Amino acid sequence: MESSVVRNPLNGERARALLEDAQKGDLWYWKAIGLERAIELAENRGKGVRIGIIDTGTNQNHPELQGRYEGGRNLVEADSLEEVFDDDGHGTAVASVICGNNIGILSEAMYVSIRVANKDIRRAEEKDSQAIATRFGIQLFVAISLCKRFHCDIINFSIGTWAHDESLENVIREAYDAGILLVGTAGNFYVGPFFPAAFGKPVISVGGIEKRIREKKGGYVRYEPTSIWPTLDILAPAEEIMAADNDMDGGYKIAEGTSFATAIVTGVCGLAIGYLKEKGRKIDPEALQEQLYASTRKVEADQGAVRKMMLAYDPTAPLFHNGQVMEQSMFGHGMLAADAFLERVRKS
Repeated sequence: MESSVVRNPLNGERARALLEDAQKGDLWYWKAIGLERAIELAENRGKGVRIGIIDTGTNQNHPELQGRYEGGRNLVEADSLEEVFDDDGHGTAVASVICGNNIGILSEAMYVSIRVANKDIRRAEEKDSQAIATRFGIQLFVAISLCKRFHCDIINFSIGTWAHDESLENVIREAYDAGILLVGTAGNFYVGPFFPAAFGKPVISVGGIEKRIREKKGGYVRYEPTSIWPTLDILAPAEEIMAADNDMDGGYKIAEGTSFATAIVTGVCGLAIGYLKEKGRKIDPEALQEQLYASTRKVEADQGAVRKMMLAYDPTAPLFHNGQVMEQSMFGHGMLAADAFLERVRKS
């Protein structure tokens, strides 16, 4: 499972102020990726797009998600197959960033919620139990198959597993070949593979950037916990993300982690798919990936700190002694640039 950090709940004036910022397109991470311009270029906010969110379920009654839910399945509680809820809050937060009515990128899109974990499974997976990892891999397999049956355009994996599973990899590749865009978190584990994002080309593997900018060089700084691995594709904002709070009555919270960077990339890809659908054009996941990666911007990192961290993990690992592979493992193709991406999609 993905380990994301949820910080202070937002109440009263702070929540209202941030909601106003969201409505004006004034959130820091919207500005950082050029989101307001991307929305203008897309000409809609995900109309006709269906997102599959494989996570801890969602709270469909939260004001951010009312009217956006289009069905789902509960793969955790065997006696509640069609009763999707969220006792953890992770899925609700992720869904709000993707398609929330006020703070979401795709406020006209619909989503399908596949519940594959609860708060107990999330905590247990963090203890590296092989049995739980294997069971979770099976649930992901079923969840992806369900998203195909629901005719999802994009599947968002803001969770995952460190355990490689061949059957999971096969169903991932089948979904990709069927024309579904797949977006997954690279993980917050500093070094190592995290699946399904680490399966390579079929999945857009997402790491994070911080809010701060390195003063002398002017680039955004890489979010240090992002897992370093050669399959990393792109970085997106992973700090101070406004999200729906499942534990409060219509409340909000500040979230952090590559889960939310992944949600942002999913949202931006949904803008592109919404544009293509409205124009009656073909949706080609491979072409969208290429356009996304070709539109990225530079990211900065504390090279000394990263090298020290990697050497502590495994000083003999070949990927740490190949400059090109190291750069790909740390930065992917670079930082998400939503405006440049939509420009490319429109011109293609």
